[in-house]
Amino acid sequence: PPPPPPPPEQAAILSKAIDFQTQVTLILPVTTLTQILESVRTIILNWTLTLEEKGIFGEGLLFSNQEKLSATETPQNVTNFFGTVINPQVQQGSQNPIQINEQSVDLQGIEALLKFVRAKENELPLNDEDRKELNAELSTLEAQVISPKPKSSIIRECLYSLRKIVESAGGAAAGHVLVELAKQLL
Repeated sequence: PPPPPPPPEQAAILSKAIDFQTQVTLILPVTTLTQILESVRTIILNWTLTLEEKGIFGEGLLFSNQEKLSATETPQNVTNFFGTVINPQVQQGSQNPIQINEQSVDLQGIEALLKFVRAKENELPLNDEDRKELNAELSTLEAQVISPKPKSSIIRECLYSLRKIVESAGGAAAGHVLVELAKQLL
């Protein structure tokens, strides 16, 4: 059976928050609730340890005015992500941030793709400009495959460019090449 809807007051608040009238239902697996509780415990523990390091103890659960002032100066950052988060680039409090997000590339698969496309390139119905661009992209990929430090971002962009070129070509050979390209892009 479906879970019961939230009380009408909460549903109204949620509908107002998203600026859309809808029936609201919250479905959470037990594991998600466990993760939420563990995350809250961890945040509270870390915050408590930070306060303790600054000499804020709150004897008897009452805080002095000095402790309250010190606590307001303690950073409290909350980051909320909604939906799927893939390769997030999040930094806080960095003076000179540098982020590197390199994804591994199947160089043997790229090599096999290069051989396949080179074998089929004469069957592709391309105009001269597209053929030159195809060869430039293939040459760039070949250089990356033999490089001691291949750049995944360059390889990925070349693959996307190849896909566009081959899609514009059409024909049976293009279909076969697109299938092989899709294997590398996915």
